[in-house]
Amino acid sequence: MILASLYLMRKGIRGIDKINDFDVIRHGVVQALKRTPELYFVDSREGRHYLYPPSSLVPLLPVGLLPYKIGGYLFTLGRLFALAAIFHIAVKWTGETVPLEESRTPWLMVGAFFVCFRFLNNEFGNGQINLYLAALCFGGSWLALRPGRKQEWLGGLLVGLAASVKATPLIFIGVFILHKRWKALAFSLLLLILITALTHAWLGADLHEKLWKDWRTRGDWMALGSTKDDKAISLPEFIGTILNAGGVSLDRGGVKILWLVEAAIFLIAGLSIRFLKFRKSGFSPLWDTILIGVSMVMLSPMTRKAHMAVILFPVLVSLLIVYGHRNLVQGGKAIVLLWTSLVLIFLGVSLSFEKVIPSYEVNITIFTGLLLFLLCLSGLKSETFQEKRL
Repeated sequence: MILASLYLMRKGIRGIDKINDFDVIRHGVVQALKRTPELYFVDSREGRHYLYPPSSLVPLLPVGLLPYKIGGYLFTLGRLFALAAIFHIAVKWTGETVPLEESRTPWLMVGAFFVCFRFLNNEFGNGQINLYLAALCFGGSWLALRPGRKQEWLGGLLVGLAASVKATPLIFIGVFILHKRWKALAFSLLLLILITALTHAWLGADLHEKLWKDWRTRGDWMALGSTKDDKAISLPEFIGTILNAGGVSLDRGGVKILWLVEAAIFLIAGLSIRFLKFRKSGFSPLWDTILIGVSMVMLSPMTRKAHMAVILFPVLVSLLIVYGHRNLVQGGKAIVLLWTSLVLIFLGVSLSFEKVIPSYEVNITIFTGLLLFLLCLSGLKSETFQEKRL
């Protein structure tokens, strides 16, 4: 793993001079420092555009203040620390009540790293920000949901910080609501309000309002375009692609309605399984966090392979739960579902896609793997989630 981490670091450093998202992020912050009105429509050097909400400009400000290469090297090094933090949080959280088998844990970490390696390779090579966000979301959830609640406020701040950079981490406040972590919820929302106020003061009322409108327009355009390309991974992309292949043309309003319906179905199904699984023993914060982490990828209007790096945490936790506790034997169906899902996710990265619709290329392997992974979670014995009695 050390050699693989060094390889990823080298990959990230070499990627600084190529097409990468770090350049797009820095480009957006630099344009904001110049108070460019068309921030979301001004090309970076690779012809790409800034995609994050205006609130992201405040936490990402240091990226625009540093020289390009120095900022890029630090950005890459920081992702390595984020990767280490995700491993640490997964092992600590899974073994908080029932100690893990020390001899097995390193091998399970290697296994999760191997399954997600191509995602991580994409993350580092393309200068992505997803590992930072994953570390903030899963770390924030862990701190907020621990017994004693001493660091609940800090967990809320971490999730709020992630949500200020990208909209999808907002889904994690659902864990706070489900487990009545009102302090964490309050600190998340307060930080979002503070960062938005700072952005407003920095850019001025007129430019701030315009940038929010432009960001929503850009997001609608991307969500609409994601239903017509060949890289579908998430549920909205997959269903949208099928509809388009069948001659059903979706406009922006149609894409939004479709997403709301899909999100509602996911919410109802998830809460139903959760209630049936844990109604006698109490609800598990770890189970809820894993479910929300995978759902974030599945429900995103546009999911790409680099975004899939966030599932490292759910994959590692599932392996630790199944194989890290020597005295608890899981059911055969859950184990079969787990390994089938992991193999499909891995093959989906290696083989890229399969043709399932005439003239369309849909990444059915990853999509199917994620669905089976969710089914695996519903089948794991509830006794494995020991922190459920918080």
